[in-house]
Amino acid sequence: MPDKQRQRNYYKKVSIHKFELDWQAKFWELKAFKDKFGHCNVPQHWQENHVLGRWVIRQRVRKDKLSPDRIDRLNGIGFIWDLPDFWWECKYSELLAFKEKYGHCNVSKGTDGYKPLADWIVKQRKDFKQKETRLDTWKIGKLNQAGFNWGTIIRVPWEYRYKELKEFEKEHGHCRVRQGWKENPSLGNWVSIQRRKKRELPQGKIDLLDRIGFDWVLKKRRKT
Repeated sequence: MPDKQRQRNYYKKVSIHKFELDWQAKFWELKAFKDKFGHCNVPQHWQENHVLGRWVIRQRVRKDKLSPDRIDRLNGIGFIWDLPDFWWECKYSELLAFKEKYGHCNVSKGTDGYKPLADWIVKQRKDFKQKETRLDTWKIGKLNQAGFNWGTIIRVPWEYRYKELKEFEKEHGHCRVRQGWKENPSLGNWVSIQRRKKRELPQGKIDLLDRIGFDWVLKKRRKT
């Protein structure tokens, strides 16, 4: 074998060996990240290790070029190959937990701690209406199975709005939710309806509202 060919083969082997060592090193860095944070989703611009974040992205992009052994090793530590689907599943699980607690999927942005989930629901409706490819048949089926409301929320259980009002009273010290309140317009409208339709409400609901200091008649402000 000519010397030049032998030299090229040598450098090729050295390059492959170095590439393998680099991959191994990054894999162990990722494993350490998983042990510390409980997942493998390293942010692209993670301040502690920018290179690791970019390496993780490359593994996803180049999955079809990875050896079965490397794929198995990454799978073994819970590596997520498709982040959008992963995050969708996380939100879907939150929706199921919400339904388990409240009996429906109509998440309001004004409910304490549920604004991100409410925003996600709005996006699902938008994607469905615009027929976005990322909301595939499988996801639509999952949402239908959960009793998802694809249109605007027409009616929410009375008990749900009452719970929102209790949370409002606890935070603000009163039940005077104004109409058009930007944090939860639906609650403001509901409060106004309770006042207007007091005579039609069952006594049990009136008692519940009285219990949290509901103002049936709002005092007019004095003109100055």
